[in-house]
Amino acid sequence: MNISRSDQYLTGIRVSEAEADLRVSAVLQTGGKEQPVYDYRARKKACPLPTRGKENETISMFWDIGGTKAHCLLDSGCEGIMISSDFVRANKLPKFELEKPVILQLACVGSKSTVQYGLSTKILLGNEKYDEYFDIANVNYYDVILGTPFLCQFEILLDFKHNRVRMGKLSFPNWFGSLMPTEADENEDHLQQEKLKALPAPTSNEARRQQARK
Repeated sequence: MNISRSDQYLTGIRVSEAEADLRVSAVLQTGGKEQPVYDYRARKKACPLPTRGKENETISMFWDIGGTKAHCLLDSGCEGIMISSDFVRANKLPKFELEKPVILQLACVGSKSTVQYGLSTKILLGNEKYDEYFDIANVNYYDVILGTPFLCQFEILLDFKHNRVRMGKLSFPNWFGSLMPTEADENEDHLQQEKLKALPAPTSNEARRQQARK
């Protein structure tokens, strides 16, 4: 099978030149060959999203999928669990061809696409990893869309009043709902740096243990 052809027609829609590199932000030299490196913080967008008001905020999370942090939109109006073809390609996640292509019906009448490939990989929620199946689709702006099947399976509640995601005893604040995806990436990186700064300095015993490990 010609890999470039399967990538080009991944969802039954030709991937445009501008879209192909939206999420590939760097190039790594490995064994004399250049390999794309995925960096969620440096995603480029062909078209910016309009500024959202409070009443139009979405709920999105950054969760580890297949070993890479992904920007996930939680969408109760979506009947599928979809992952971006760019994310799959940049992270070299193993995919497989579906025996029967799935028709992806969009919100507009007569607007639809075809899902021809899928993959199974792990998603990290809290401290637990779960196996999950994803349809590979031409997802825009986000890396992953987690629809109703996922929300039901994990009993996830979208708490718009308190702007949080609740999953059993776990609760995740929605820091990025009012931001565009690239802005969310940058803010998420800033929060991670702030968390590192906020970590308490190791005690003398801890410092000695860390020094011994070195």
